[in-house]
Amino acid sequence: MTPELWKLFVAVHNNAPMALSRAVVHDMMRQKWGRIVNITTSLGTMIREGSPTYGPSKAALEAFSAIMAKDLAGTGVTVNVLVPGGVTNTGMVPLEAGYDRAEMIQPAVMAPPLNWLVSDSNRRDGATLSGSALGFEPAARRSRRKSGRPGRLDRYRDNADRAAAAKLATCGGEDASIHTARKHEMPDTPTFGRYAEIPYDQMTPEQQEGYRVLKEVRGQVGGPSKIWVHNPKLAKAAAPLGAHFHPGHYSLTEREREIAVCIINSKWHSAYPTSAHERRGKEVGLPADKVEALLSGLPTSSSDEREQVVYEIATALTHSRWVPKGLYDRAVKALGHVGITDAITLMGYYTSVSMTLAFYDVPAGASGMAR
Repeated sequence: MTPELWKLFVAVHNNAPMALSRAVVHDMMRQKWGRIVNITTSLGTMIREGSPTYGPSKAALEAFSAIMAKDLAGTGVTVNVLVPGGVTNTGMVPLEAGYDRAEMIQPAVMAPPLNWLVSDSNRRDGATLSGSALGFEPAARRSRRKSGRPGRLDRYRDNADRAAAAKLATCGGEDASIHTARKHEMPDTPTFGRYAEIPYDQMTPEQQEGYRVLKEVRGQVGGPSKIWVHNPKLAKAAAPLGAHFHPGHYSLTEREREIAVCIINSKWHSAYPTSAHERRGKEVGLPADKVEALLSGLPTSSSDEREQVVYEIATALTHSRWVPKGLYDRAVKALGHVGITDAITLMGYYTSVSMTLAFYDVPAGASGMAR
């Protein structure tokens, strides 16, 4: 074995499956359906003397597949490993090895289980299945097994192969038929701007959990949350942050909140939140002319010290300006560090809100799917 040969086997058996999986798995998760099948080798071949590169790289591929299956559990994407079940009649076995080619596993043995693994009928995940379980073994090899006399290739068929073969053979009779893999289609009719919302009963279990968290924490799933629920980890992280800014849960008044939110929303030219907070600003008592000035970028002022400081902080940060020492001192005096950090983080949160709704081109007043 040479370092170059080791790198070659790792590149083919480990790096390539990893790169291919990364290239397709995000689209599979978005459509809530996908099938990944990696090809491994029998235990006897894996630990064959004189071959320290082939077996370890295949073992690593099996471990990678098992971990990926766990990580993707519940997404609709399955990951399985298919093993021929013995030495296979391919160019990997040189002619001078002396095997009877008719006695070897034939490549065609892989087609039926592979077609089943990529079909809608397959719900198996994280399994290692044997391709020779469907009766495609060569006649000479089958006769030796039935007579109780082991064939020379049977030593390559380990207990794991036999167990996997038995499992595959009891998969409801579907495994011997050849299926055409069907791609599960995501909803293709936009319901919220450009985004096609997923009905609750069609969500993955993780998305349903994210939806429930949003509902419990926020009281509703509206605005950008209708889109964020597609990414359940994000939804569960965003929910408590959004809830922090509910009235009475933090240090700013509703008027102070709307001053900062109107300024940051208008910066990102996002119709839905800008329109919603134009109404909300007036509802909480901001004069109409001041709300219009906040949205249009025109100068305005307030006789309330705290509101004026929030306005100046939001304006300075939104327009990428340096916060002068005088403004800093007045902000610390009027708001304290709790109020300052609340105001800044509120603007960061609504930057995400506005950019999400701008990207998906959600119009003002859009209601989306009732769920």
